[in-house]
Amino acid sequence: HTYGSRTDGFLPGCPAAGCVAWPSLEAAKAVCSQWSDCGGVTASREGGWFEPRARRVPLPSPAGEVSWVRTTNDEQCYGGLRGPWTQPPSQPNEAALAVSRAYTAVVDAALAETPALTRPRRPPREDGTIFVSIGAHRDPLCGATVRRAFARAARPERLSFGIVQHNCERACLNVTGGFGATRRYPPQLGADEDCVSAFCASPEGEPHCASGRVRILRLGEEEALGPIYSRFLASHLWRGETFFLQIDGHTDFRAGWDSALVQMARRTPSFPRSVLSNYPPEGSPASAAAWPRPTDAEERVERPAGGLCSYSYENVLPA
Repeated sequence: HTYGSRTDGFLPGCPAAGCVAWPSLEAAKAVCSQWSDCGGVTASREGGWFEPRARRVPLPSPAGEVSWVRTTNDEQCYGGLRGPWTQPPSQPNEAALAVSRAYTAVVDAALAETPALTRPRRPPREDGTIFVSIGAHRDPLCGATVRRAFARAARPERLSFGIVQHNCERACLNVTGGFGATRRYPPQLGADEDCVSAFCASPEGEPHCASGRVRILRLGEEEALGPIYSRFLASHLWRGETFFLQIDGHTDFRAGWDSALVQMARRTPSFPRSVLSNYPPEGSPASAAAWPRPTDAEERVERPAGGLCSYSYENVLPA
């Protein structure tokens, strides 16, 4: 792990092991590098103590503290939550710009051809309901996501789903792994599995679907224009629910997730004009592993926010 140069300000929050003072910067960095929830080191102005801290964004320090921000890999990120900040390249990537312009043109054309979409012109209901937005592109875990969300909710009757599904129905190709030139696309037997058909036909799912709490827009994979466009379409399936949750079609849930999120949202100083954002941990809704409610100790621990630091474009397409 590497660290940025000294910067004014302190890093808020303590790692799970606590804000422990060390006599030297080298010792504090060595400890911080061993802790996955350490974002850097903060020191007194005089350099008398050095503490590993959780967050990576320095805040102004009336006491004159200084900090060294830890980077998560050898490649620094810019424009995100990680530091230290670097400037974007002086010469934009022409291939990336070409892809961006082409995508914009395609989406503009799709919007021009799409029948008028309107969201209900009404204020959100004050009944504690949650609208769950999913954009799913040939996602085999979409059905498990919906099933797990209802099963582990404290108040499943307060959930509503808006799903935009892009599936292949015939002559489908599958992805067997790999990346770039190593990726393979063998023929797939049969169509993709529908996200909610099996759930709506099941004893536990039928009441939710019959009551209109599961809404789905089914489109072909050839009509997909990326997750942003799918989420835009899904937003039009909102029907005035109090809270709006946007997730992927392969998301796991812990017990009581709905009440925990509502409580967190209500604790924000700007509620009801507040946003909770997170890059979720690894997990699968198809897993049989238990994921219990968080304990009071877990809720008190401040952890650095996750994020994506880089992207790339593939130029290898199936023949």
